[in-house]
Amino acid sequence: MPKLNLFLDADARNRVTDEGFDLSVFGSERVAKTKAQRLALHCILSNIAKYKFNSILFEVGNRANPHPQYNPHGYGHKPLVAVIKQLQANGLLILLIGTRWLTKQEDGDFARAKLSEFQPTPELVELTQQLGYTAWSLKGSSENYIELRNRDDRRNPIPFEETAYSRHTNELMTEYCEYINQQKIEVDGEDLGDIHLVRN
Repeated sequence: MPKLNLFLDADARNRVTDEGFDLSVFGSERVAKTKAQRLALHCILSNIAKYKFNSILFEVGNRANPHPQYNPHGYGHKPLVAVIKQLQANGLLILLIGTRWLTKQEDGDFARAKLSEFQPTPELVELTQQLGYTAWSLKGSSENYIELRNRDDRRNPIPFEETAYSRHTNELMTEYCEYINQQKIEVDGEDLGDIHLVRN
């Protein structure tokens, strides 16, 4: 199951960020009220173009925007969450809220932490394609397969200076992930879909 990919920037015929784009195609309730939310909607449609009907993992909780090294197009976390929730309210995707770390269950045990996820409806996938968001037109910045983390804050990756070694490692990881994604991998009969491994 892929994570929301902040490196994607689809080159669509009708970009939702274009001035004058009519957002009513996404339902009666407006899904993007600000420029930042339009950009977030563009990110979500770019991900749907790539991953189609797959569920996409993301963090719904309050958090800072990732550093530009991990978020080259400047997608805001709060606008992304707001747009996902509005698309759900308009019946265009299914949203499952995850479980926080150390959440106590009724039996007294702690639940396993789990990211939130959303899955687009066939209607939203078709709408994404009609707008020209296709897998073939995706132009991503060079995706990053390396993350540097602080021992005290494992959730938020920290920026690092690129070196010959980090570029070489990223190239190897790119080839490895491309090879893995040419295979079909199933767990308990469920296709895992696109796999994006990261070197921490």
